[in-house]
Formats: sequence, C-alpha cells, structure tokens
Amino acid sequence: MDIVLLSAAACALLAFLVYLMWKEASKPEWQALAKEEKKDWRKKEKEHAKESFAQAAAKTLRIAYGNLPLLPFLDRQTSAIAYAVLAAYLAFMAWVFFFSPPIYSSIEVEVAEEPLQKNAQLSLFPGERYEYLVSFGQEPASISYKISRSADCDGAAVSEWMGQNLLQEACLLWDGTSAASNFSNLSAGAGMLLFSPWMLAASEGFSWSVETRMKNPAEYSFRQSFASKGSSLLYGREAFEVEHQSEGSYAKIFVDKQKRVLLYLSAGNISARLVSAPFELKSS
Repeated sequence: MDIVLLSAAACALLAFLVYLMWKEASKPEWQALAKEEKKDWRKKEKEHAKESFAQAAAKTLRIAYGNLPLLPFLDRQTSAIAYAVLAAYLAFMAWVFFFSPPIYSSIEVEVAEEPLQKNAQLSLFPGERYEYLVSFGQEPASISYKISRSADCDGAAVSEWMGQNLLQEACLLWDGTSAASNFSNLSAGAGMLLFSPWMLAASEGFSWSVETRMKNPAEYSFRQSFASKGSSLLYGREAFEVEHQSEGSYAKIFVDKQKRVLLYLSAGNISARLVSAPFELKSS
C-alpha cells in the first residue's frame, strides 16, 4: 500500500513539474525567444542549402567545362564563350516564339473603295510580252511580263520577271481583278506595273479614291486618290493622263487608251516606261 501511495505521489509531483514547465514556456518572453530561434534556424538552413547548391553547380560546371568539345580552330575558353552565346540566342528565340505577344496577327486592315464604273474589259491575251525600264535614281532595271493561258485561270495568266527570276504570278479575270489581291480594284498584284484594275475605268473625267484603315491598337488611315488630267499622245499612243496622290506623295500615270496598260509612270525619283510591247512604240 505504501508503495502504491508513493508511486501516486511521484506521478502527481511529476505532473506538477510538467505543468510548471509548460506554464513557464507559455509566457510571451519564451514564445518570442522560440520564434527568434526558429527564424535563425530557418535562415541558417537556407544559407546552407544555397551554399550546397552553389558548390554542386560549380562542380557540375567544372566537369562540363572539362568535357566541352572544342570547336574547330578555337581553344577551350573561346569554345565555351561561343557555346554560351549560342545558348543565350536559342533561349531568346524560344522566349520570342512561345511568350512574346503577337505583333502582326492583331493588325486589322480595312480597305474602303469608292464605287468604280468600268468602261472596258481586260485586253491582255496569251503570247503577249511587255517590258519596262525602271529607274530608282540608279542604273535602270528591266522588268518584263508574259501573258499566257492556264487551265486554272479563267482569264489572263500574268507572270512578272526580272531577268531569269520570276517575281510573281497572277490570274487576272476579265474585269481586271485577281484573287491574289482579294479582287481589289486598286492593284492586280504586289507592285505590278503592267496593269491595275482601276485602269479599266479611266476616262477624260475619271476620279476615284480609296481609304485604307489600320488598327493595332491605335487607328491610322490614309487615302489614295486618282484624277484624270485629260488625254495626251505618248510614244505614238493615245493615253489617259492620271494624277495619283497619297499622304503627300504624287505620281503621274499614263494609261494606254486601247490596251489599258501602263505606258509611263513618274513618282519622285522613280520612273517606269514601256519599252517593248505587242504594238508599235514610237520614241518621244
């Protein structure tokens, strides 16, 4: 019985001591101290982890540097620099491809053309050839056009050449428009000199304008206008003289009355004149 009472008293004393320790540890001073110790321990742990990572990275780099394949005619250090530049370039290109915002895809383009009353049909036929002498303020260049027939083209197939180099091809319908230019009356192809669909509407009192609006995200618009300045005789051919204006630029265009093709163009220091055609051209 005495042993039981002694054991119970010892347990009670132990519980009381634990209670006193818990009460002391629960004081704000001890809690603050415990928090500071935890912070110090975490800080030391992070610093140790950083040091371990840096040591491992340095070791890996030393191994990679030692096993680096040398580029032809370069030592190990120069080869390492070349590899680093290549890696940086590839990383940049990957970032541009995957993460950079689209630039051109979000541009909205709207072209508003005034109604156009045409008074002629396309007059380009298979076998015809045209050649222009184009000057950009330097030595003139020759650009030629060949007209052919194609099973895929319900009209005139036109190919544009500079020497032996094919620049572009277009299928012109009988109203002068083409799918390559979204059936616009402004142009039959990118920079095509020979012919533009609006030429089929040329006359003594011809007047026409086109407004192009772009938005990305700010809105910008510019207008192009065409106005007839009467008729004239050029290279022995009767021609409509048309004035073209756009955002301060000015061009004079001579359109052959019969074939409705370009005879002569003058725009600043740029000029183009027809030098060979399926009809006679006289010197002016």
